[in-house]
Amino acid sequence: MTTAKHRQNTDNELLEMIEGAQHQLERHQVLSNIETLQAREIQAILLQRRFVSLAFTPFYDVAIDALDADRYENLEGARIVLRYILREEYPNSVGNEKSHREFLVDDLVQFGLTRREILTSRPTVATSTVIHESFEQLRDAYGNDVALLGTVMTYGEFLVRVEYQSVMKAWPSTVSREKSVFYRTHIGHDQGHANRLLELLPPWIHDDAQLESFSRTIQRCVDMKKSFYDQFQ
Repeated sequence: MTTAKHRQNTDNELLEMIEGAQHQLERHQVLSNIETLQAREIQAILLQRRFVSLAFTPFYDVAIDALDADRYENLEGARIVLRYILREEYPNSVGNEKSHREFLVDDLVQFGLTRREILTSRPTVATSTVIHESFEQLRDAYGNDVALLGTVMTYGEFLVRVEYQSVMKAWPSTVSREKSVFYRTHIGHDQGHANRLLELLPPWIHDDAQLESFSRTIQRCVDMKKSFYDQFQ
């Protein structure tokens, strides 16, 4: 039986691990120095990062399908949260509002890119590798729902918030920050999503082995994010 004290201790340990992961990514040379980069260098990063964003919805689809174990309490609650996050990407069912993918293109235009540049760009080998690795991590986590949910909330939410905070530091000084309809708003959205997912985990973790599994999971997520930005050094 999971006690309130156990849950609190586990929650604190998880938070420490996640904060450590965020700090690792924040210190990456590209993100920590993004304000010093030239406009074309920033554009090159954002064009490639768009391909990672395009993989967001299938990434979540796979994660939802993979949550199939029945041994954890509130498993259906986890599925519901993931479905909610996924559906937020497409605000309504009748198509009269832009999707988050469209908002992303709008923000890239604010960074000085043309739609032709955006839509004719291609992912690099490094970008494609990171996307492939993210799905490989979901595959490897299948059957281990702690690792699976840890992957989703770390790779898909907590670390994305770090990335977009850095992007907003490089937002063009000639354009109002209020015009950012993707990066700026996702900073808050992703923190909220991550917190909802984090609340689900403590009851699922019953021993040090599971904590260690979670620690390895989030480190792998950080390493994938760092490898994406390594290509711009």
